[in-house]
Amino acid sequence: MIRDNTSTVEAAPPVELAASLDPYEARKIEFDRPDGTRVEGYAIDDGRIDGSTLPDGWHKYSMMEDDDTGAVSIVPQDVHVNHRLDFVTDKDLGDGFDATGDDWGFTEGDLIDDMPDGFDRDEWLEDRRHRLLDQAVEDSDGATMTGERSMLLNRAVNDCLDHDPYNTSVGVYRIAKSTNPAGLGLEDMSEERIREAREYGGWDPDKHQYVHFNADGDLEGLSQEQADNLLWTGRRDILTAVRNDDDADPTLVTVLSRGFARG
Repeated sequence: MIRDNTSTVEAAPPVELAASLDPYEARKIEFDRPDGTRVEGYAIDDGRIDGSTLPDGWHKYSMMEDDDTGAVSIVPQDVHVNHRLDFVTDKDLGDGFDATGDDWGFTEGDLIDDMPDGFDRDEWLEDRRHRLLDQAVEDSDGATMTGERSMLLNRAVNDCLDHDPYNTSVGVYRIAKSTNPAGLGLEDMSEERIREAREYGGWDPDKHQYVHFNADGDLEGLSQEQADNLLWTGRRDILTAVRNDDDADPTLVTVLSRGFARG
């Protein structure tokens, strides 16, 4: 097991890494490669790392550990069999490598120890969320609607309303499948009220693929195209709602920023 912390290889993580890994949970880790070079990084010992949210220059790997022999394999893809942990490093390890139990180990310290003095993750994430979503709102004006962006907006609406069910700024954009309108709260409505809402809103479950509550509080049926157009029309409202959501998932902020980036 590696105990020597005198390596001359110094990983200098950008603060941006804190958006992908919790600095208070990511542990410092070291590997000795077969060629004798040392790799340093940060590992999540319990859980998975979403590699798509990593800042430029960082790479995610999975470690497999044989239960019987202790043999270790480092691979650049998600694994489920014999999965030991996920880790990130600023070194490109290509297709990975094989190691033994003596070739790797956790060092003293966590990612938080490498952050600047006075670093406050909550404050930084709030500033980051405001900056990225303000830019996404601006970029959305010149963007075109795509299926991917529609799905991102739908995810954003559900995320915001899960945190605040009474968020009226995005309530009309919560869309559900007619075959399973979960999330619309119909279970809290009387049968009479549902009948009225369907009548005034025009929702026919046998005809419409989707349904939502319109601005009048009635159940309006939607086709796929209408659902996409509704979300796209409300993109500024939706992105702004995420911007103002103190409980917004940092991963969602990242993918929204990338999804609406110009270029």
